[in-house]
Amino acid sequence: MTIHIRHDEEKIISSLFSHNSHGEDEINLPSKPSLSPDAIPGELGDFIHSATCNSEANPAAVLATFLVRFSTEIGNGPHIYVGDEPHFARLYVAIVGTSSKARKGTSMASVRSLFELKDCTHCQITPGPLSTGEGLIYSVRDPINKWIPGDLADEGRFEMIDPGIEDKRIFVIEEEFAASLANAQKKQNTLSPILRLLWDSGSCSPITKTNKISTTNAHVGIVSHITTTELHSRLGNTDIHNGFANRFIWILSYRNKKVSFPRSIPEDDMNRYKQWLFETLKIAQSKQKIEFSEDAIQLWDEIYEQISDEKPGIIGSICNRAEAQLIRLSLIYALIDRKSIIEPNHIKSALAFWKYAEESVKYIFAYKSQNSLSNRIMD
Repeated sequence: MTIHIRHDEEKIISSLFSHNSHGEDEINLPSKPSLSPDAIPGELGDFIHSATCNSEANPAAVLATFLVRFSTEIGNGPHIYVGDEPHFARLYVAIVGTSSKARKGTSMASVRSLFELKDCTHCQITPGPLSTGEGLIYSVRDPINKWIPGDLADEGRFEMIDPGIEDKRIFVIEEEFAASLANAQKKQNTLSPILRLLWDSGSCSPITKTNKISTTNAHVGIVSHITTTELHSRLGNTDIHNGFANRFIWILSYRNKKVSFPRSIPEDDMNRYKQWLFETLKIAQSKQKIEFSEDAIQLWDEIYEQISDEKPGIIGSICNRAEAQLIRLSLIYALIDRKSIIEPNHIKSALAFWKYAEESVKYIFAYKSQNSLSNRIMD
């Protein structure tokens, strides 16, 4: 069979697959985002500065890692209602490096040291990988009961065969996110839908023939690392558009300076940050229902139309959960500030971090958004 391509079509296809002198695709990349000081207020800002001033770690990547770890440690106590739907301090973050030298992993080191607290009950920590949804549920499972049939005089009874996990906080450090994305694309793999359910409600009960497990009110936080090349090859259009991608906050990590001999945070400073964190966590974990102040409601009303607008294309699909993400971020910033009410400054901090995330998405997915036809052909 002969396929005839018109001259104008040939020019379009040729331009889509054109390469520059360096062998790279001709893509009009936007500027790399920069983190606003509004996103790192007070003592949190001091810690981020100390963690990055003498290292190559990206401040936004360190901040993102801190926010997820902090929110996971808090657990399912503090929450805020939007209508009848409760939102808890649960976050998923994907840190995307422009290359292997983007220092994605470096952003984890100072946060890991900070959370080495004495006299503190830590959440579960697992390095992954995320292979199946059922595997993740098993880590935060409810008690498992088995039906024991009785005799003629006894109808039978349920008997507990597994007490389950009492503390359902789990912090997942997924440094090979490409493998998780590959697993999610396998037939009958439930990782994608279960991650979505756990982000939404924390509860999930897959219908399976054997090994029936469930979890209720689990508190899962995820920090994942991946390079842009791996991301483009592993994240398919289905997961971009089905709500999987927009439950993650995407953060571009890049090396903005070179430090030949990085230095750790001075011990005295780190001890001071640990004391601040310990006290802040204790206060946050004691809180339950959080509400907006009147001034915060007014500010939210002013920005709501802009953040809730339906955005087209790939960028829109990945950023279209802005309202929910900002609600959770505002809640977390209020808890970091040791407050029981969300004030305008907490929303502004959330907006500053979200702006970095949106600009990250525009940069990270510029190839897919500008070359959507070529990507469909390649797929």
